[in-house]
Amino acid sequence: MASLASGIVGVGFLTKLVDSGGGKHVYCLPPGQIYPILKWTLMAQVCNVLGIGFVKISVCLCILRLIDRARRRLSQFLWVLIVFVALSHLVQALLFLVQCRPLNAMWNPRVKGTCLSARVGYTAGYANYGKT
Repeated sequence: MASLASGIVGVGFLTKLVDSGGGKHVYCLPPGQIYPILKWTLMAQVCNVLGIGFVKISVCLCILRLIDRARRRLSQFLWVLIVFVALSHLVQALLFLVQCRPLNAMWNPRVKGTCLSARVGYTAGYANYGKT
């Protein structure tokens, strides 16, 4: 249910993205219209990261229900995996939201702010999806 809710919210952000002009070639948009598209893309990405984490946790919980209680080691491993997936996806989502201060500096170059290197986000993403 959590993954479904995350997906529905993400689709809402994607709908706003399309209403803002997303899907058109960037050269066909006035410069002021590009910023809302980038904002809604960021919000949809946060929902996607959380939704993927919820799906992974759901699969682990399903496997836990199927295995015997006698398989204690596998059960312990799955609980550790659930905690790791929850933390790693939460950190990834938060990283999207704290990448720039103030947040709108991420999509609006006219806003003065400080941002982490893009490499930080890429590295965290590769680490997150490569290990879980």
